[in-house]
Amino acid sequence: MRKDTIVQIILNVTLSSIFICAFYFIYAAKVEGDIVQRQCSNIIKNYTDIYQAFVGGTQFSNCDSLIAPDASHEDAEVAKSNEKLLEKALKFFGGGFVVAMLVITLIWKTGKPSTIPFKTILGRAMLNLTAVGAVEYVFLKYIIGNYINIDNSTINGFAVDAIMGIP
Repeated sequence: MRKDTIVQIILNVTLSSIFICAFYFIYAAKVEGDIVQRQCSNIIKNYTDIYQAFVGGTQFSNCDSLIAPDASHEDAEVAKSNEKLLEKALKFFGGGFVVAMLVITLIWKTGKPSTIPFKTILGRAMLNLTAVGAVEYVFLKYIIGNYINIDNSTINGFAVDAIMGIP
């Protein structure tokens, strides 16, 4: 295999891998949070609608005085855990990038000169990275972002079962 092809493959895989992981931490985590928020709101709305149908609307008159439990300690633990995970990921992919660049340099500097300039290889890698980025964005924005993992009839079934089990 020609060395310019090997360098192209290593560069494509390295840049695409780093982009996908960085994109996950930056954008996919936000999309995932939005999905969870939307699903929770959907479940609560359906459950309260069913509950009100069974017992009437007067049961919710005291909801204004409810106080949410303090979860700041758990939130801090999750934030700390996520920070450690991000740090590990950055070290892993940073190390992988350095190794890949060293291998590329070693391959490029040894043997016969390549007929394809390195700028051309880098341009192809950037074009590949643009394609990967576009596919990843479209997939997350328009497919995963609109994914609904539980339908209303399932929620209603669980709600009716729960209400019927109340003594």
